[in-house]
Amino acid sequence: MGVLAVMLSQSDSLGAAAPSLVGLPQVSSLMRRCAIPTAMIAAAVAVLAMPIAANASSPRITKRSVRGPGTLSLTLHARSCSGAVLMRVTVDGRQVANRRVSGTVKLSSELGSGKHQLVIRVMNPASSCQRSLSVLSQKVTPPASRAPVTEPVTAPVEAPATPPTPPVSAHSYPHVVWIMMENKSYGEVIGSAQAPYINSLAASYGLAGNFFGETHPSLPNYIAASSGSTQGIIDNGDPAVHPLSAPSIFGQVAHRTYAESMPSPCYRTSTGEYAVRHNPETYFTNLPGCALDNVNLPSNPSFEQPFTMIVPNLCNDMHASACGPDSAEVRRGDDFLSGLVPKVIASPQYQAGQLALFIAWDEDNYNSGQHTVALVVSPTTSPGTVAAARYDHYSMLRTSEELLGLPLLGEAASAPSMRAAFGL
Repeated sequence: MGVLAVMLSQSDSLGAAAPSLVGLPQVSSLMRRCAIPTAMIAAAVAVLAMPIAANASSPRITKRSVRGPGTLSLTLHARSCSGAVLMRVTVDGRQVANRRVSGTVKLSSELGSGKHQLVIRVMNPASSCQRSLSVLSQKVTPPASRAPVTEPVTAPVEAPATPPTPPVSAHSYPHVVWIMMENKSYGEVIGSAQAPYINSLAASYGLAGNFFGETHPSLPNYIAASSGSTQGIIDNGDPAVHPLSAPSIFGQVAHRTYAESMPSPCYRTSTGEYAVRHNPETYFTNLPGCALDNVNLPSNPSFEQPFTMIVPNLCNDMHASACGPDSAEVRRGDDFLSGLVPKVIASPQYQAGQLALFIAWDEDNYNSGQHTVALVVSPTTSPGTVAAARYDHYSMLRTSEELLGLPLLGEAASAPSMRAAFGL
């Protein structure tokens, strides 16, 4: 380390780049120019050849167990050599904080009874920077005891007539997965010989017989599904054209978006078979963890996050593309789902009875009044269920937020829930 200190001092005086960004040949040349002995050069090169312990591609994760009930109070200190770090804190998968931090921050969260898992993740904005995380304090304050309150007895008041709330399953679903498909009307998929796997899912699980998109083209439907509003968008412009600061499901809960064929995380421009207009998370400017959460679809995706969204590429989402004849679009999408959905069903979360899957199309083919397809796959959905009620993407958002225990966003608050119809 003494050799490295000499090199740092000399390189700084020459205005060279930081050693962690300089290749080994350049370091050797620089040290020879500074008349540093050969033995010291060799030692410095050996030190620099050692791998860096932590960078942006490997977030630092701290896990702790806490016990409720009560109020969890945390004091954390996080920073990197570049200043701020991206920090996410979750309790049992529920997001407590997701923001940039440089220094000390205080957080709190209400805990129910029993044992809970606290997870703290930090990541550097700069890939070459090391970062630190310290938990300065952690305590749970039990809820204050309350004396019983006696309320005066009053005459009953007749409430205005309202539709009764339909019964829902007592089952808990802490994991929700969406798979978004493209541009097909109901009749192009349901009953089609080109979609044998999709129709087998409809027979084995649940089908929304009257599911509708909100508008044309694609993008406003994706924004509506994820935020409860089209946010006034009427085209397929890139995120640079439509930067959004509205609340979204991505900001409500720990999540993961898998976008097939995306060249790098949270990529905000369409390229090749990747269409950014089908990746709504990239449009929201209030999601500092997008580079962690929005990634390319791997061969074996994980569904451990409370919310997961999967976006196929233009070859597999049934959209018109250059991947083959238009007549094969439905078959290609059906083949894609036949490879992906079994992985969802085989996941530990689904096998534990804790995951509900929604497969939905964004819009129709412009010729069916926006009547398109949505399937619900869950352990508690009766085989062959066909729901006759009218649903849309706001209904899907509402149902997902209800299952995850989240506030209802925008139009989701007034949209009909799909829980009762599909036994969720």
